[in-house]
Amino acid sequence: MTIGIVGGGQLALMLCEAAQDLNLDTVVLCEHDDDPAARVATKVLLGAATDASALAILSQQVDVVTFDHEQVDLDQIASLVDAGVAVHPGLLTLEAATDKATMRTVFANAGFPLPAFTVIEAGEDDRTITHDVMQLAASVGLPLIVKPARGGYDGRGVFVETTTADAIERVKVLSASGRVLVEAALALDAELAVLVARDLVGNCVVYPPVVTTQVNGMCREVVIPCALDDDVLEEAQLLAVDVAEVLESVGILAVELFIVDDMAVICEVAARPHNSGHWTIEGTSASQFENHLRAVAGLALAEVEVLADAIVMVNIVGNDDGDDPADFVQGQDLGGLHLYGKAARPGRKLGHLTVVGNDLDTVRGAAWDAVAQLHGGLG
Repeated sequence: MTIGIVGGGQLALMLCEAAQDLNLDTVVLCEHDDDPAARVATKVLLGAATDASALAILSQQVDVVTFDHEQVDLDQIASLVDAGVAVHPGLLTLEAATDKATMRTVFANAGFPLPAFTVIEAGEDDRTITHDVMQLAASVGLPLIVKPARGGYDGRGVFVETTTADAIERVKVLSASGRVLVEAALALDAELAVLVARDLVGNCVVYPPVVTTQVNGMCREVVIPCALDDDVLEEAQLLAVDVAEVLESVGILAVELFIVDDMAVICEVAARPHNSGHWTIEGTSASQFENHLRAVAGLALAEVEVLADAIVMVNIVGNDDGDDPADFVQGQDLGGLHLYGKAARPGRKLGHLTVVGNDLDTVRGAAWDAVAQLHGGLG
């Protein structure tokens, strides 16, 4: 069986690596011949994810199409589906994952816990914008979180506005290009992520919740086990499964959650393998990449066993000097190190490191010590 992957970044890279173990072929559609996945895919097609002709060529060479990212044109994907192409995840899932306003509306209709929010339509008049933003601010207070419904990741395109006037002006600017989501800023106890692998007939395998730490809007560290009450963790897992069911997802669905007063509130979802699940490569019996491939290919999902008492994953991010962490690997025993082969630049995700063990403090210390060595002292 041949899997088509739209996008050639690090997620596609690790999908291709997992596909080799499952004896699956991969065809990657990427923009550059030096993209991370290009060096391991069975075949590479050069083209943009929004190039309809490139998507058509990809679909003719594979049994199923899946995704490395959400920066796709849903009308083009719908055309593939209409033509009989197997696309997983499907349009319902993709629409929620690519459009934050749609996601909030779908989840609100399902009765899921969410931050209070309002959606401003594209091109809305100033009077309506002012009224809707002021009404939300009067209800939930300040600051307000403002973000375009589409685009943005790793904190890009997310604006924290501390005054109503600033929020109104930000919405006016953003709404000229598309819908805008405005929502309450919550006082967080923690941020969690739960991965759900769901197959073509609705069977699910749920990975245990992990605590994620964000720095400048980007996930920097993932920790398991979570130092939260078991009831909270169970609630988070059940909510994640309910979300996957409502979206009829196929493959990995990453459900990011805020924990507020011991309750899980949905932040957002990603309909693909996710940064919060990289620890599953070394930390479980079946990684998120394996189960994503199994699901989209129509294979039985693999049950998941966590292989250590304590697991920490740290993202390796480009430092201000532009150092390449590959230059610092010599002589280090870093079995959980994954470098993506990207050109180093400040603030860019260049890889990740996973450390497993029996004691969380020891594991965390080892992970951060290793990352610091990879960047000549960068922590």
